[in-house]
Amino acid sequence: MALRISLRRRPAPGPRPEADLVAAIVESSADAIIGAGLDGLIASWNPAAERLFGYTAEEAIGLPVSRIVAPAHHHVFEGDFRAIRRGERIAPHRVLHRRKDGSDFEVSLTAAPIKDASGAIVGAAAIMRDVSELTRLAAELEQSRAFLESVIDNIPAMVIVKDAPSGRFVICNRTGAERIGRPREEILGKTDHELFPPEQAEFFARKDREALALGEVEIPEEPLSSRKQGLRWLHTRKIAVKGRDGTATHIVLVAEDVTESKRVQKMKDEVISMASHELKSPLTALAGIVGTLVDAKELAPRDREMLALAYRTVQRMARMVGDYLDIERIESDRAEFAASRPLDLGPLAQEAIASMQAYAARNRIEFSVRAEGGPWTVLGDPDRLMQVIMNLLSNAGKFTEPGTAVEVSLARADGSVRVSVTDHGPGVPPELHDRIFERFAQSKVPGAREKGSGLGLSISKAIVEKLGGRMAFSSRPGATTFSFELPAAPAPP
Repeated sequence: MALRISLRRRPAPGPRPEADLVAAIVESSADAIIGAGLDGLIASWNPAAERLFGYTAEEAIGLPVSRIVAPAHHHVFEGDFRAIRRGERIAPHRVLHRRKDGSDFEVSLTAAPIKDASGAIVGAAAIMRDVSELTRLAAELEQSRAFLESVIDNIPAMVIVKDAPSGRFVICNRTGAERIGRPREEILGKTDHELFPPEQAEFFARKDREALALGEVEIPEEPLSSRKQGLRWLHTRKIAVKGRDGTATHIVLVAEDVTESKRVQKMKDEVISMASHELKSPLTALAGIVGTLVDAKELAPRDREMLALAYRTVQRMARMVGDYLDIERIESDRAEFAASRPLDLGPLAQEAIASMQAYAARNRIEFSVRAEGGPWTVLGDPDRLMQVIMNLLSNAGKFTEPGTAVEVSLARADGSVRVSVTDHGPGVPPELHDRIFERFAQSKVPGAREKGSGLGLSISKAIVEKLGGRMAFSSRPGATTFSFELPAAPAPP
């Protein structure tokens, strides 16, 4: 639709419904609409222009258009006006303008020649909209995009985003390009089949399809071969990103290079295997020999005492080696756990206490259990949970004064079963609180009955966490409680 704006200030006599309609549109427009003659002077100025620039119509009409253009963009205005004189329309573009108060702001400007009845160009009409807020938001968005791009690029893990329908790479950070062994510009826009050997590409594509079907997949060990870096092992997670309609639009891949940790784990496995055969077996044999000598009838009392000390030392060394191997296997997911089954922790605690009676009698301490209102059913490995309870009882017994008790209690809390073991010894020193569950962390409190391997609490924590639970402790002078929680399970029928 052609829009003609008259430059005459007074309407011609007689009915002019079309002109009245145009005038009404101009007056009510939310955009500034300005008319100017070929002399560059403002000839018409609608209310939106008043609001935008701060000039009333009386103030603006007769001013040169250049007055409302920022000096930095006068050359743009002059180029536009030359095009108008040639009869050209000006496509929307951004120009810096100036308000009455002297502040500059950006507008989106569209302009066209104004022609009289004979078709001669007599002026120009311009429509302007303030886009300074859009410009500010766009700048902030660009700043945020650049920041996010920088963050992604500096993440030491591979970060890759693929287009879900096509499987083409749309984002690949610096680490990703290094692991793939190609410049980023060679990766973006390509698919796995264009970048990797067929077998490897099909593996990646199959995992992409699984992520799209399941929403997320985790690949603990994923091989990636490249000419520059050879074979690397990745711990990869792929996540499907969905649009508002629920359709997957992209696949996000985050992969950590675990090649070095895999190599270290292999070395640890070799050490564990060596320790099992080269340390544990000889210690077990030595303990058997010394134990036999201790029982010999012809020994002098002092010799028997020395052999008994040697026997206890060898046993302790064997326990330390066994405990160390045990925690290494647990933490590397190589320990043997029986299939989890429903079991009542109440009878298990009673059994553990019964097995400690000789220890309790020898040291004049008492083990008691409070387990009212059972059953206390959880899913777990009974042998491993017995190991945890025995470790906690043994730990408590070391610091309990003769004539006092170690208390075992069972309780339910927020869908879990909690087993607590409390002693009434001197308490855990504050400097040990933060590392109480670390390997070889031992309290040097005077009066400790015997020294253990320093691994019992670490092993217990590792077992409980493998079974989906957690361990905690609290301590003050005169009372220390170690506890573990496991998710409650329905009692077996």
